[in-house]
Amino acid sequence: MLAKMIALSTGIASVAYFPALSLPLFYYSIASVIGVTILLLALSENDRFKRSLIIAQCLLLGLCWGQFYGFGVLSRILPEAYESVPLRVTGKVIGLPETLASGVTGEQLEQQQDHRQHAQRFELAVNTVECQIQQVASCPNLNKLRLTWYGQTDLVPGQQWQLLVKLKRPRGLANPGGFDYQTWLTQRGVSAVGYVLTEPEHQASSIDTWSVDHIRWKVSSYLDEAIGDLAYRPLLKALLIADQRDISAQLWDVFRDTGTIHLMVISGLHVGLVSAFAFGLLRYLLLLLVPQFPTERVAAVGSLTVALFYSLAAGFSLPTQRAVLMLAVVLYAIYSRRQLSAISGLTMALLLCLIVDPLCVVSQSFWLSFAAVSVLIFGFAGRITVKAGTKLFKAQALIFVGMLPVMAVIIGQVSVFAPLVNLFVVPIFSLLIVPINLLALMISSVCLEMGQWLWQSLNLVLEWVIRSLFWVEQVQGDMLWSFSERPLVVYLLAGLAALIVLLPVGIPARGMSLLLFAPLVLAKPQPMAEGDLSVTVLDVGQGLSIVVETQHHSLVYDLGAAWDEQFAMSEAAVLPYLQHRGITKLDRLIISHGDNDHAGAWPMFVQSTQPGSILVGHWLPGLPVNAGLCSTVTDWEWDAVRFEILTVQSAHLTHNSNNQSCILKISTSEFSVLLTGDIEEAIELALYQQWQSALPATVLIAPHHGSLSSSSWPLIKTVRPKHTVFSSGYKNAFGHPHPEVVKRYQLLGSQLHSTSEHGAIRFRVIDHKLSAPTHFRQEKQRYWLQ
Repeated sequence: MLAKMIALSTGIASVAYFPALSLPLFYYSIASVIGVTILLLALSENDRFKRSLIIAQCLLLGLCWGQFYGFGVLSRILPEAYESVPLRVTGKVIGLPETLASGVTGEQLEQQQDHRQHAQRFELAVNTVECQIQQVASCPNLNKLRLTWYGQTDLVPGQQWQLLVKLKRPRGLANPGGFDYQTWLTQRGVSAVGYVLTEPEHQASSIDTWSVDHIRWKVSSYLDEAIGDLAYRPLLKALLIADQRDISAQLWDVFRDTGTIHLMVISGLHVGLVSAFAFGLLRYLLLLLVPQFPTERVAAVGSLTVALFYSLAAGFSLPTQRAVLMLAVVLYAIYSRRQLSAISGLTMALLLCLIVDPLCVVSQSFWLSFAAVSVLIFGFAGRITVKAGTKLFKAQALIFVGMLPVMAVIIGQVSVFAPLVNLFVVPIFSLLIVPINLLALMISSVCLEMGQWLWQSLNLVLEWVIRSLFWVEQVQGDMLWSFSERPLVVYLLAGLAALIVLLPVGIPARGMSLLLFAPLVLAKPQPMAEGDLSVTVLDVGQGLSIVVETQHHSLVYDLGAAWDEQFAMSEAAVLPYLQHRGITKLDRLIISHGDNDHAGAWPMFVQSTQPGSILVGHWLPGLPVNAGLCSTVTDWEWDAVRFEILTVQSAHLTHNSNNQSCILKISTSEFSVLLTGDIEEAIELALYQQWQSALPATVLIAPHHGSLSSSSWPLIKTVRPKHTVFSSGYKNAFGHPHPEVVKRYQLLGSQLHSTSEHGAIRFRVIDHKLSAPTHFRQEKQRYWLQ
């Protein structure tokens, strides 16, 4: 039975890593299942090949289900022909709408205006779609939309709306070390993202007051009034109904840096804890009141019901779904009074998760949750009973050691203090904060004053915990182990070490296996030689950010855009890439000019990275003392790589900030790249006249994202780049790069690269030779990303 479940799980999971789906392969898989089934019927019961054929049949069945599910996913994604086309949709508001402090409307983007106003981001479960274009035979089949409505602040979950929208296919940034937003959207069943057009004909009809999300919204509003102005009300709400909308970015950062973020996301730990409390309480009451009842069976059903309701209160997110399925396996074994081995139970839970959501294997939380459970199972299996006082300490030690290789591969960094922090914080959350928080909610419905007193007490506990976490964050400083770009053998050795450590006590040389972790901790990415160069144009949507590395130095040119305090490209793309590359010290930051799509949230980035120096095209308010103008610097050299600031003199410099962009040329003996910011034709002409001999370059970052106002013929003809990079957003409202500009570069025979199409683009000079440019989207191919 175990082998069958493993084969079925393997078949389903493998499809998630297919670069593409094809109907011929799907039909071949179905035919193979039928063929194997017929062969099994023909074989005798004792045939020695029968077991192998049954395993093969399970594997093929898994492949069939994975592909069938995948075709369903693709069928619900917005067809390309309907992108940026007005569609009238009707549907129900689901989830908890998020109020954005500021934003830029779609219409304003099209008019190239940067006017900020309040907005709401929400999800809409689609009922009907009406096309506004006549040349199509049928309207798209849409499942769920993720929309932004500018100027709207009073959306209510459960409302039925008829809206006119503009949509795009699910799309995310594609950078090494960055969050895979597109996969996250696909897993959530989102067919398209977009915004609501401004028109007076939007209509709200009925409202489903009994929907789960409407009830969550009502509870959230009640908690706002009942808890009041307590400082940690957002955390209390997050632990009750997974309402994380008001948690600050600063708090998320401290949870992540101290390895405690799992405590603030309702997942397996919380659902399992609530279920365990429910099981124990029900069993005790039944034994006390009606001992003749099958207490364990009733308690199992009751605790699973409680876990299900708690998961629904948390929005029934994917982590809570997995937790309920894993609990269902354990509680089924209790209910049926069957002996279920830990391995069989874990495999059964894994199979159930894959059947419900075959794409769950591409989620970090999936691997982390199952790996953590596996570590605890193997760590405690076959051992003499551990004393209760030491069990928690042992569990944290096992999790840290056993999960180290998993964290190294999946996340790329580990907090050194995480085991000790969790040793003290987990019991506080598990035994104090979570149960008393739930108790306060129940009591407040009967006696509000008593509930408020409990919340005030918890607020004091949270204040002490959060202060402690901030102190730990400051103390640990740079003591975050980074495991970026290690050789495969290093990860394998660490995995072997973790496996040996989890074996029972008494295994010879068990302690010595810890030495196998040394390469993981001590190894560094392959060092660059003198004269080597790496230039990475990050995918930051409609904006620009470039990371430059030499043997011992690093530089960032521009940071992309920032829209509000909760989201900035520097946080979403630049910092994760620096972490992925193991760059802990930034020598220089260059902000070409002050436009939002280049300067973004530069104050936050400067605070996080503390660059050695800062250069700007024109002065920005609030710059630190180590900042200066590009025009005051001529050139410098790092590790046999030359950097030149090409300053131009022109009357057009003061016309707009674009023309004040800092122009940088980076050169090795055989390679050069020219970074031009957003300069326009007038400055390009001045650059051509004043720096003509310095302009030829191997790579050109197209001025102003490929706008028609730039890339004038005299400049690009003089540069004559072998490679041209357009840094622009997918289906952006500006139409960048302009088709006429693209033709100009094609006439020069330049190889064109686009961050919107290829993701992050990296150029590397090794041993004075330019390697083939790499495109991150091509390195990470999945069938739903195409």
